[in-house]
Amino acid sequence: MNRLITLLCFIALFHACHTPKYISYGDIHGTLNFENGKWLLNKIKAPSSLVSSLTDITVNEFSSLLGNRFSTVYETKQLMLPKELPETLSKSTLLDIKNGTGFDFFITVRAKRLSNDMGSLQIGKNYSEKLNSGLVTLEIYDLNLQQKIYSKTVQGNLTVEENDNSLVFGKSSNGLMISSLKKILRKLG
Repeated sequence: MNRLITLLCFIALFHACHTPKYISYGDIHGTLNFENGKWLLNKIKAPSSLVSSLTDITVNEFSSLLGNRFSTVYETKQLMLPKELPETLSKSTLLDIKNGTGFDFFITVRAKRLSNDMGSLQIGKNYSEKLNSGLVTLEIYDLNLQQKIYSKTVQGNLTVEENDNSLVFGKSSNGLMISSLKKILRKLG
């Protein structure tokens, strides 16, 4: 009897979990060689509640790949960087970053919440479609060549259809953005 109850609970829980879908797009303009050069991570642009988490994840991954050749703008003193950088960096901006920092590579991460219609637990009937969605873009610039050498965007979506009566366990848009960043970083290493 206990096994039957456990099995029914497992089936109900499995049925209640909605799986996010991830879409990946981007391009690589050159080969990524992590064996040389000094790498600098810019301030991560993201919803304020996520900046710390995304920074920690990114720093941990690049630190393990690059060791002491990796730094962040938070920990590096005496950097000559503009306070706010545009989303698309021109050759002249990249040259200014190179001259102001002395680094060889510049990493940017941007995260954006597209939709947050529900929390991670949804109870009751949905009278309209619900969508949680977020995307993350990671770009790497070669400051010596003043060009982008890597760009990858991953968008996570979780949809619950209209008239869905089930108990829904799913990811919030914050969770989708964290998972999206991890997917990008997994491909780098």
